[in-house]
Amino acid sequence: MRGTHAAVTLFLLLSLLTPAIADDAIHLDRIDIEGNSVTREDLIRSLLTLQEGQVYDLDRVIDEINTSRQNLEKTGLFVSVFFNDELDDENNLVLTVQVREKNYLHFGLAGYLGYEDKKFYSATSLYLDYTNVHGNGSLFYLEVPFYRDYGVISRYIGNPGRLQYKVGLDVRYDYFYDQNVQKLIAGLGYNFSERFLLGADIHSSRESPRQSSDSTLSFVFFPYLRWGPYRRYTAKQKKWHNLFLTPYVGINVPSESDSDNTEFFGIDSRLSFNWDILLQIVYSLNIYASYQEGTVPNEYKVESNIRGTYYDAHTGNYRLTFINNFDFPWPTYNRIHLVPFIDYGMVGDDEVEFLLGGGIGLHWYTKYQDPFVFEVAYGSGLMINLSKNF
Repeated sequence: MRGTHAAVTLFLLLSLLTPAIADDAIHLDRIDIEGNSVTREDLIRSLLTLQEGQVYDLDRVIDEINTSRQNLEKTGLFVSVFFNDELDDENNLVLTVQVREKNYLHFGLAGYLGYEDKKFYSATSLYLDYTNVHGNGSLFYLEVPFYRDYGVISRYIGNPGRLQYKVGLDVRYDYFYDQNVQKLIAGLGYNFSERFLLGADIHSSRESPRQSSDSTLSFVFFPYLRWGPYRRYTAKQKKWHNLFLTPYVGINVPSESDSDNTEFFGIDSRLSFNWDILLQIVYSLNIYASYQEGTVPNEYKVESNIRGTYYDAHTGNYRLTFINNFDFPWPTYNRIHLVPFIDYGMVGDDEVEFLLGGGIGLHWYTKYQDPFVFEVAYGSGLMINLSKNF
């Protein structure tokens, strides 16, 4: 960031000291791209607002450099973006865009371990995700649950420009409900702008009790919209918000020929508010609201997401929760963040449960996890949380 501003400032000072350069139009001879070992060059060039062979005045060049830099930073694919400029005696400009890429491969342990109502519970898995597959920001995710659930969960999210598509496959045994689950997912979305994404997912999910030949096949349609930036893009951004809204409708087709089809419907939503209060100390509030009706498969039941409670043991057909985090970067090593939190809300159907949980966490932004999460929470019981469930 500082290098970009320094280059632009130097460019401006040189131009002011040389009236012939400042008065004349500037011809952009070429743009060179450096530092991209994974990211495709055509993706980087598509985010630049300057064009080779065009003529600009000085102010326009500076504005377009700043806009192009912001476009590249917003992808979340780079640690830093630097523009270097060279201007010859004939006002021919050569721009070099130097990027430093992130480590796109992340892997580790996720899940939670807890004690509630004199019983131990756990849900743990190993995961791997690779961002920037094919050099265009696509994502591959693989999870292998090995306690509570057993099996494989995989996702691929393609990102060719504004169009996004999703394919997924789950094959696992659900210990809590004592059933086998197979799920196919297909989805398509479109980014109308950096703040607005509209799309839909279709699920085909089969649930079958472990020691039974009966099964239920469910088809679920999930239209969704996302408004607002998905992540915090720059350290200078003081506040940012986003909304994720997903209504859905489904039909269940039992394997028994004498059983009737059943339906269900619902809506999930999450509204996030984030404020950089002072010295990169961030307060975030995430509001979750869910409601559903009908014959809902176990796979899609509304459950608690309040840390300090056993999520699967607190279910219903509606949920309203408030997840509050304070994020304090460690003063001498900002990859480590201390995160005190408090969660509260309700979940239920005919009877409502009011739940409260809180604690403190350590979030470590390592090279291989983004971040590694270790949290200790107390609510209905004691929980050690390694998952990013907030």
